[in-house]
Amino acid sequence: MRKIMLVVLITLFFTKSSVVCAVGISKNSISGVAQAYGFLVGQDSYLKYIVERFPELKKDAKIASLKFEATFPGIRDKLERELNRMGGMETVQSLSPGLMKDLRNEVYGKGFLKRNARLFIDEVLQRADGNIYSPVLEYLLTVQYADNPFGEFRDGFSKAYKTNGHEKSRNIKMLVRIPKSWKGSEGSRPHIVQKWIDENGGGRNMITLLIMDAEGFNPTKEDIKYLISSGKLKEGIPKDAVYNSAGAFTIEGVPGFWIKQDLVMERAGVEYQQKIIQYSFVYGGSSIQLMCHSGGVLGASDIQENFEKIEPLCLAILNSVVLEDKYK
Repeated sequence: MRKIMLVVLITLFFTKSSVVCAVGISKNSISGVAQAYGFLVGQDSYLKYIVERFPELKKDAKIASLKFEATFPGIRDKLERELNRMGGMETVQSLSPGLMKDLRNEVYGKGFLKRNARLFIDEVLQRADGNIYSPVLEYLLTVQYADNPFGEFRDGFSKAYKTNGHEKSRNIKMLVRIPKSWKGSEGSRPHIVQKWIDENGGGRNMITLLIMDAEGFNPTKEDIKYLISSGKLKEGIPKDAVYNSAGAFTIEGVPGFWIKQDLVMERAGVEYQQKIIQYSFVYGGSSIQLMCHSGGVLGASDIQENFEKIEPLCLAILNSVVLEDKYK
């Protein structure tokens, strides 16, 4: 067990991270937030011009607008605050007059009929259900749920991931659900089946799925209780890690344990800190681990805050696990 946990933690620690406030400031994030903001400005303006030209559609346009606002309450103001903080608002504002002119010309053009207006109103209604193209949806969700990542999952903005057929899955057929704004990618290191990073791949919070040989370790509920109460579970963490707490859980009828720890490691002369919660259980001869962690340069002031934000989300993700071949 110690070998398994050490491999996992060392593998996870050396991953890309970036500076984060509400949304990390990078070329991609500024572009993504600006694109999401432009999407909203365009939508609002389009509806406005439709009502100007077809007053009889005012009620339908208002219903669509309100439904979208109910899904993403206050999102335009939130995006504006992010762009101001990132320093990108001035550029967006300089482009807005031209965009407004183009939209108005389109709505008032000879080829724009009432049926076109109705089709757009219907599209806004679909957008309110989350049918929005990428990466606009991911950045809308990132900003909307910046203070409550679990809320995104709770409100139905999740995607399914299946291990079926993956070369690192050890023939485990498992489904797990992940928030839509967390970007997934293949793990380049052994045992990492998939990893997901928040803010459409630009954040410092990560969820990682690992599957590895359990090497005969197959604990019962009583075994796990003993490992926790005796303190032997601590023996599985790196010597430089700080053990915080541990506990037991059951998922799909399979007993497992969770462990929280802090870890500081050095790479290329820079010290990094991680706060980690690891959920582990054994099924089909494999150790299956879901790990959630927040990190950054040692001493970063927001690591604890970020970890506390994602912890409820991590538990929800664990509870979404389905071991598909158990039901055949």
